Amino acid sequence: MNIEKKELSHLHEAVTIVLEKQDYQEAVDKSLKNLRKQVQIKGFRPGNVPMPIVTKLYRKSVVVDEVEKIIQNKITNYLKENNLDVLGTPIITENNFDSITETEEPTFKITFEYGIKPEINIKLSKKDKVPYYNIKVDENSINEYLNYYKRTYGENIDSEEVGENSTIQGKIFPKDNPEQIYNENGTILVSMIKTEKIKKSFIGKKKGDIVSFDAEKAMPNKKDLALLLQLKEEELPENLKLSIEITKITDFKEAELNQELWNKIYGQDQVTSYEQFIEKITKEIEEQRKSESEYKLHNDLKNKLLSKAQLDLPEEFLKKQLKQNAKEEITDEVIQNEFPLYLNAVKEQLIYAHLQKEHGIKITEEDMIDGAKKIVINQFRQYGLYQLPEEYINELAPKVLKNEKEADRIFEMKLDEKIIEIVKSLVTLDEQEIEFEDFVKKVKEEKN
Repeated sequence: MNIEKKELSHLHEAVTIVLEKQDYQEAVDKSLKNLRKQVQIKGFRPGNVPMPIVTKLYRKSVVVDEVEKIIQNKITNYLKENNLDVLGTPIITENNFDSITETEEPTFKITFEYGIKPEINIKLSKKDKVPYYNIKVDENSINEYLNYYKRTYGENIDSEEVGENSTIQGKIFPKDNPEQIYNENGTILVSMIKTEKIKKSFIGKKKGDIVSFDAEKAMPNKKDLALLLQLKEEELPENLKLSIEITKITDFKEAELNQELWNKIYGQDQVTSYEQFIEKITKEIEEQRKSESEYKLHNDLKNKLLSKAQLDLPEEFLKKQLKQNAKEEITDEVIQNEFPLYLNAVKEQLIYAHLQKEHGIKITEEDMIDGAKKIVINQFRQYGLYQLPEEYINELAPKVLKNEKEADRIFEMKLDEKIIEIVKSLVTLDEQEIEFEDFVKKVKEEKN
């Protein structure tokens, strides 16, 4: 057996292992003998299949298996003996397995490539400044929240006649054929009608009235029209003129700013005046803006960390590794497009591992429960539920952790939080007041 090392570029090396027949012959013979005990072939008792038959049928695959085992063992030992800390797993870039025949095995020559982890030396100090934005709560934001609550807790009420924002229900049929019913209870939103002239023809109509209109002008989107008529898009007739016999008219009424609304949002008598309501809303907005500001700070601190580390990685090796580890075959063009994200992910992983070891960071059970609670709270906030009972959150959090993928995600999230907290303590936060619109603009500009 012979092992040769070649330096391909900085932190990128290749090892070629040459195996002669005598290096793997004993392992192959032993494996074939064990296989003979298990093989079942018609005409022979189990364990009594003649060796020449076993050899002829299975020798090629057994040789490949045994050679791969020996090679993997040798490369593992080589890395350990030479104290090489590598990026991921070494990859095979050359082999001559396809040269095996049923009777002859060649001298095997297998080449592995691997990337070596770079030294990490991060120097952060109070001279390093990272902006932290205190986002002002303006009247606009308060009004948006007020309108959100009025809409969320509003309701549809029956109306006597059609208005600009009414929803109409009724029987829909061709204008020239009332007997052919497309939909017994079709729904039309007046505000969604695209042509003003047609829209005005509905205004003021009452239950029992019949309104005729050009379907394609009122609803140019074929998907919407097909849904209304309960047809497939390809079944829609050309130049369709429709009529609707109105059976129901509803209008959306926003909730009024009164005690009933405040009780629905915050619980019985938790808020008892308009001033208290505005105070509550202001605090909610402040919390949301703080969360948005913290999110940006988190990204800015991470970017500062990545830029300070200045890791020099073997990019050509990482591209090969990315391609070989892909679940599906991918082109060089895709690799080129995806590689910057992959490279950043590798850098982040290396830096986090370094800081975790350097600062003795541990993720406790308490950390995991805290992370699970945050996930529960965020999930309910997506549906507009901000006031969850503490006991309900406590009950759901352990269930979240039973999901292995969620538990892994929470672990990474908590590690990320602790790393960023360390970075935050090492730099200077440059606090700046900013209007919300300017903050949004800044975030968009930085994304582009």
